[in-house]
Parts: sequence; structure tokens; C-alpha cells
Amino acid sequence: MSWSADTDAVLRAEWAAGTTTLQIAILLGVTKNAVVGRVNRLRLTPRENPVHRADPLRTRLPRPPAATTPPVPAPRAATTGCCRYPLWPHRARPPQPALFCDAPSLPGRSWCARHFDVVHLRPTAGAA
Repeated sequence: MSWSADTDAVLRAEWAAGTTTLQIAILLGVTKNAVVGRVNRLRLTPRENPVHRADPLRTRLPRPPAATTPPVPAPRAATTGCCRYPLWPHRARPPQPALFCDAPSLPGRSWCARHFDVVHLRPTAGAA
């Protein structure tokens, strides 16, 4: 929209009368942001923002103390030579402390023979 002297005069009069930016925008057939931008460019007296108005009757309540959460226990140190297969349901939160199989693991592996077969699927004879 091009702002003419007539629209500027209407804007100044409505602004001085205390009309809201939305009402001025509807009157002029423009957006609210266009009115705000034009008011700034014309350097009209700024208004107090009703959203940020300080209310002296309202005081801030003190914040409640932060809830302290118990520290998360560190996972048990990996025991060399023991199975590290978790003993809780899949996608469930592990119990505290986390439980593992702890059976003797295969040499160079993290799991015992039983859990190694669970973790590593072996191809079947019919699989391509």
C-alpha cells in the first residue's frame, strides 16, 4: 500500500484518539503490522504496551525450591570376563542398580554363549 497524505492524516487522528492498531488497520484496509510500521516511521508518540504493563498490585511469588532428584547411579563397572546382557524387558527402564547376566563370557566377547546366540542371529540354510 502506498501511504498518501490523506491516509497519514487519518492515521494521526485515530492514533491521537487512542484507537487500537487493529481498528486503525481495519479502517484503512491494511494490516496491523503496516499500521505499526507507519506509526514508527512517522515517529508518533509510542503507547504503553498493554501486555507488558506493570501492575503494582501484583507481586511476584517466590519460586518454590528446586526439586532435588536423586543422582543416577553410574553403571556398574564392567567386570572382565562376565556377560553384559541386560536382564530387563526391551525398552523398559532398567532397574536400579542395573542387572546383567554376569555368566562367564566367551573369550573376546561381551556375552555368554547363550546370550551371544540371542544377540547375533545366524543365517538359516534357506536364507538367501
